[in-house]
Amino acid sequence: MDSLEAAYPIEMFATTVGLLFIAMLIQRPEEHVEIITGLRKLTSYTADIKKGFSNGKNIHIILINIANFNAIRDMLGFDTTNDLLRLLAGKLAELNKKNKLHADIYYLDKGKFRFVIDSFYSEDIDITANLINNALKQGVNIKHMDVNLIAHICIGRCPDDFDNYESLMYFGERFGVDNEYTGEVFYARDL
Repeated sequence: MDSLEAAYPIEMFATTVGLLFIAMLIQRPEEHVEIITGLRKLTSYTADIKKGFSNGKNIHIILINIANFNAIRDMLGFDTTNDLLRLLAGKLAELNKKNKLHADIYYLDKGKFRFVIDSFYSEDIDITANLINNALKQGVNIKHMDVNLIAHICIGRCPDDFDNYESLMYFGERFGVDNEYTGEVFYARDL
Protein backbone atom coordinates (compact mmCIF):
# COMPACT_ATOMS: atom_id res chain seq x y z
CA MET A 1 0.00 0.00 0.00
CA ASP A 2 2.96 2.29 0.54
CA SER A 3 3.67 2.28 -3.18
CA LEU A 4 0.34 4.01 -3.88
CA GLU A 5 0.95 6.80 -1.39
CA ALA A 6 3.05 9.54 -2.86
CA ALA A 7 5.59 11.41 -0.79
CA TYR A 8 5.31 14.42 -3.09
CA PRO A 9 2.39 15.73 -5.16
CA ILE A 10 4.60 15.64 -8.26
CA GLU A 11 4.84 11.85 -7.98
CA MET A 12 1.06 11.51 -8.11
CA PHE A 13 0.96 13.77 -11.14
CA ALA A 14 3.65 11.73 -12.89
CA THR A 15 1.83 8.50 -12.05
CA THR A 16 -1.44 9.90 -13.38
CA VAL A 17 0.16 11.04 -16.62
CA GLY A 18 1.84 7.64 -17.02
CA LEU A 19 -1.42 5.76 -16.48
CA LEU A 20 -3.23 8.06 -18.91
CA PHE A 21 -0.54 7.40 -21.51
CA ILE A 22 -0.88 3.63 -21.03
CA ALA A 23 -4.68 3.84 -21.26
CA MET A 24 -4.40 5.74 -24.55
CA LEU A 25 -2.11 3.06 -25.99
CA ILE A 26 -4.49 0.23 -25.15
CA GLN A 27 -7.16 0.28 -27.82
CA ARG A 28 -9.16 -2.42 -29.45
CA PRO A 29 -8.26 -2.35 -33.15
CA GLU A 30 -11.28 -4.48 -34.09
CA GLU A 31 -13.45 -1.50 -33.18
CA HIS A 32 -11.84 0.56 -35.94
CA VAL A 33 -10.50 -1.89 -38.52
CA GLU A 34 -12.55 -3.98 -40.93
CA ILE A 35 -11.29 -7.55 -40.58
CA ILE A 36 -11.29 -8.66 -44.23
CA THR A 37 -9.61 -5.64 -45.84
CA GLY A 38 -7.56 -4.31 -42.95
CA LEU A 39 -8.93 -0.84 -43.74
CA ARG A 40 -10.85 1.37 -41.36
CA LYS A 41 -14.54 0.48 -41.20
CA LEU A 42 -17.90 2.22 -41.45
CA THR A 43 -18.24 3.07 -37.75
CA SER A 44 -14.86 4.83 -37.85
CA TYR A 45 -15.84 6.64 -41.05
CA THR A 46 -19.08 7.95 -39.60
CA ALA A 47 -17.39 9.05 -36.36
CA ASP A 48 -14.54 10.77 -38.23
CA ILE A 49 -16.87 12.52 -40.69
CA LYS A 50 -19.19 13.72 -37.94
CA LYS A 51 -16.17 15.03 -36.04
CA GLY A 52 -14.91 16.77 -39.19
CA PHE A 53 -18.25 18.52 -39.73
CA SER A 54 -18.56 19.55 -36.08
CA ASN A 55 -15.03 21.00 -36.15
CA GLY A 56 -15.64 22.81 -39.44
CA LYS A 57 -12.66 21.01 -40.92
CA ASN A 58 -12.12 21.11 -44.70
CA ILE A 59 -11.78 17.56 -45.96
CA HIS A 60 -11.79 16.02 -49.39
CA ILE A 61 -13.19 12.59 -50.09
CA ILE A 62 -12.68 10.23 -52.99
CA LEU A 63 -15.81 8.09 -53.07
CA ILE A 64 -15.47 4.71 -54.79
CA ASN A 65 -18.59 2.61 -55.36
CA ILE A 66 -18.22 -0.64 -57.26
CA ALA A 67 -21.56 -0.88 -59.06
CA ASN A 68 -21.27 -4.55 -60.02
CA PHE A 69 -20.16 -5.72 -56.57
CA ASN A 70 -23.25 -7.86 -55.91
CA ALA A 71 -22.90 -9.60 -59.29
CA ILE A 72 -19.20 -10.23 -58.61
CA ARG A 73 -20.00 -11.64 -55.16
CA ASP A 74 -22.66 -13.93 -56.64
CA MET A 75 -20.25 -15.11 -59.35
CA LEU A 76 -17.12 -15.58 -57.20
CA GLY A 77 -18.62 -16.71 -53.93
CA PHE A 78 -17.88 -15.49 -50.42
CA ASP A 79 -14.24 -16.53 -49.95
CA THR A 80 -13.02 -15.41 -53.37
CA THR A 81 -14.86 -12.10 -52.97
CA ASN A 82 -13.01 -11.60 -49.70
CA ASP A 83 -9.74 -12.31 -51.53
CA LEU A 84 -10.76 -9.70 -54.11
CA LEU A 85 -11.49 -7.14 -51.37
CA ARG A 86 -8.07 -7.76 -49.79
CA LEU A 87 -6.44 -7.29 -53.19
CA LEU A 88 -8.32 -4.04 -53.83
CA ALA A 89 -7.51 -2.75 -50.34
CA GLY A 90 -3.84 -3.45 -50.98
CA LYS A 91 -3.95 -1.59 -54.31
CA LEU A 92 -5.63 1.42 -52.71
CA ALA A 93 -3.21 1.48 -49.79
CA GLU A 94 -0.29 1.30 -52.22
CA LEU A 95 -1.65 4.25 -54.22
CA ASN A 96 -2.13 6.21 -51.00
CA LYS A 97 1.46 5.56 -49.93
CA LYS A 98 2.96 6.11 -53.39
CA ASN A 99 1.22 9.48 -53.82
CA LYS A 100 1.85 10.57 -50.21
CA LEU A 101 -1.79 11.49 -49.70
CA HIS A 102 -1.84 10.82 -45.97
CA ALA A 103 -5.42 9.64 -46.52
CA ASP A 104 -7.49 7.54 -44.21
CA ILE A 105 -8.93 4.71 -46.29
CA TYR A 106 -12.21 3.12 -45.30
CA TYR A 107 -14.15 0.11 -46.50
CA LEU A 108 -17.84 0.70 -45.82
CA ASP A 109 -19.19 -2.64 -47.14
CA LYS A 110 -20.73 -3.85 -50.40
CA GLY A 111 -17.94 -2.52 -52.61
CA LYS A 112 -17.82 1.00 -51.18
CA PHE A 113 -14.43 2.52 -50.39
CA ARG A 114 -13.60 6.04 -49.20
CA PHE A 115 -10.37 8.05 -49.18
CA VAL A 116 -10.64 10.89 -46.65
CA ILE A 117 -7.94 13.49 -47.13
CA ASP A 118 -7.24 16.59 -45.11
CA SER A 119 -7.36 19.64 -47.39
CA PHE A 120 -3.71 20.33 -46.49
CA TYR A 121 -2.69 17.22 -48.50
CA SER A 122 -5.29 17.42 -51.25
CA GLU A 123 -3.37 19.28 -53.97
CA ASP A 124 -3.18 16.23 -56.21
CA ILE A 125 -6.58 14.75 -55.44
CA ASP A 126 -7.62 14.90 -59.11
CA ILE A 127 -4.51 13.02 -60.19
CA THR A 128 -4.97 10.45 -57.44
CA ALA A 129 -8.64 9.89 -58.29
CA ASN A 130 -7.68 9.32 -61.92
CA LEU A 131 -4.91 6.91 -60.90
CA ILE A 132 -7.44 4.95 -58.82
CA ASN A 133 -9.89 5.02 -61.72
CA ASN A 134 -7.28 3.73 -64.19
CA ALA A 135 -6.14 1.01 -61.79
CA LEU A 136 -9.70 -0.23 -61.25
CA LYS A 137 -10.58 -0.02 -64.97
CA GLN A 138 -7.84 -2.55 -65.68
CA GLY A 139 -9.81 -5.11 -63.73
CA VAL A 140 -8.38 -7.76 -61.48
CA ASN A 141 -7.13 -11.28 -62.04
CA ILE A 142 -8.14 -13.47 -59.15
CA LYS A 143 -7.84 -17.24 -59.10
CA HIS A 144 -7.21 -17.31 -62.86
CA MET A 145 -10.33 -15.24 -63.61
CA ASP A 146 -10.34 -11.75 -65.06
CA VAL A 147 -12.86 -9.66 -63.18
CA ASN A 148 -13.99 -6.32 -64.61
CA LEU A 149 -14.95 -3.72 -62.05
CA ILE A 150 -17.50 -1.02 -62.74
CA ALA A 151 -16.16 1.55 -60.31
CA HIS A 152 -17.92 4.88 -59.97
CA ILE A 153 -15.45 7.40 -58.58
CA CYS A 154 -16.32 10.86 -57.33
CA ILE A 155 -14.44 13.66 -55.62
CA GLY A 156 -16.31 15.49 -52.90
CA ARG A 157 -15.24 18.46 -50.83
CA CYS A 158 -16.63 19.14 -47.39
CA PRO A 159 -18.14 21.54 -46.55
CA ASP A 160 -18.20 22.97 -50.11
CA ASP A 161 -20.11 20.11 -51.79
CA PHE A 162 -21.70 18.62 -48.66
CA ASP A 163 -22.66 20.91 -45.83
CA ASN A 164 -23.66 18.16 -43.41
CA TYR A 165 -23.12 14.53 -42.54
CA GLU A 166 -26.55 13.34 -43.72
CA SER A 167 -26.20 14.78 -47.23
CA LEU A 168 -22.76 13.18 -47.63
CA MET A 169 -23.97 9.77 -46.46
CA TYR A 170 -27.06 9.90 -48.68
CA PHE A 171 -24.99 10.92 -51.70
CA GLY A 172 -22.41 8.21 -50.99
CA GLU A 173 -25.11 5.57 -50.86
CA ARG A 174 -26.86 6.71 -54.06
CA PHE A 175 -23.78 7.62 -56.09
CA GLY A 176 -23.41 5.09 -58.88
CA VAL A 177 -27.00 3.94 -58.59
CA ASP A 178 -28.42 7.18 -59.95
CA ASN A 179 -25.57 7.82 -62.42
CA GLU A 180 -24.72 6.06 -65.64
CA TYR A 181 -21.23 4.58 -65.79
CA THR A 182 -18.92 6.61 -68.02
CA GLY A 183 -15.53 5.45 -66.78
CA GLU A 184 -14.64 9.02 -65.81
CA VAL A 185 -14.08 10.61 -62.42
CA PHE A 186 -17.01 12.74 -61.31
CA TYR A 187 -17.12 15.78 -59.08
CA ALA A 188 -19.89 15.96 -56.51
CA ARG A 189 -20.50 19.62 -57.34
CA ASP A 190 -21.45 18.59 -60.90
CA LEU A 191 -24.01 15.94 -59.95
